[in-house]
Amino acid sequence: MDVRAIAHGLWRWTAPHPAWEPDAEPESPADWPEEVGSVLVESQDGVAVFVDPQLPHDPAAFWTWADGIVAGRPVLVVTTISWHGRSRDAVLARYEPAQSVPADIELLAFPRLGESIVWLPAQRVLVPGDRIVGAAGGRIRLCPASWLRYLPEKPTVDDMRDDLRPLLDLPVERVLVSHGEPVLERGHEALAQALCGVEAADSIRKPYRIGHVRRSISKEMTTATPIATRRTGTAVAVVVLRGELDAYNAPAVRQELLGALDGGNGVVLDLRAATFLDSVVGGEILEAWKEAKRREVAFGLVVSDSRANHVRRMLEQTNLIEIFDVYDTPEEAAAAFSRS
Repeated sequence: MDVRAIAHGLWRWTAPHPAWEPDAEPESPADWPEEVGSVLVESQDGVAVFVDPQLPHDPAAFWTWADGIVAGRPVLVVTTISWHGRSRDAVLARYEPAQSVPADIELLAFPRLGESIVWLPAQRVLVPGDRIVGAAGGRIRLCPASWLRYLPEKPTVDDMRDDLRPLLDLPVERVLVSHGEPVLERGHEALAQALCGVEAADSIRKPYRIGHVRRSISKEMTTATPIATRRTGTAVAVVVLRGELDAYNAPAVRQELLGALDGGNGVVLDLRAATFLDSVVGGEILEAWKEAKRREVAFGLVVSDSRANHVRRMLEQTNLIEIFDVYDTPEEAAAAFSRS
């Protein structure tokens, strides 16, 4: 295991990914280095934050090191993109989960790209998942076009470049990529080269704004979480999610689902009014389903039947929809629960 201290309270390590393919075709979805990067940061709120953690083959030394950093504090695991589940479950099983996202950790959601990029303003560090990767000569680049094919809206590389350009409004000093070598100095210049080309890196004329990217994680939205629970006539709990939900909402989603499971009469998660779920929220839904199985409590989803619905397409593209029992209405789910 290769651990590097990046700044005070910030580390990056690399470990081999078990799904790595040695002879992948260049620019294909499997074309990435065997060693993948993960990040651990100590927040000012006393939370240890893991980003896309991947354990090494022999994790004993890693756990010794990580236990010393965590030191009994609560832990938040951020999964930047659905493919980066990695060792998330192992980390969450070992430590006490945090109940909220620290104030000094910003998660910038890019729904069309299926990714939430982590911004650490105190350290001026950007932590992307798949959309920005390492390149030769200590540079960074945008991911291959083939990596975008599974996304519901089928964005092009130009679409990705347009969506990510607001990142240039951030005073980035370092870019800790998951695939390839990190950029540890002159990060903004490297980011500008990746997004605008070499010539534009010297003089960025257009004042791009990150505000619209941050909008989904503003305090106003996180204090009014679009989550509600009601009971059907059979006392089945129906948890309703509305609007866009990302990692800032994930702790509240987890708390609501676990509270609903405590009722013991079955839980229906109604996603018809949800317009976007990121991979962190998806992970919490999957964990709730696992907990329901452990408690032998019925658990089902209600999802829009429209193929144009983003949430349904996300569940289909990641094959999560094959795991859950899916119904058209909460009433249909409750009736099915009563027959089982």
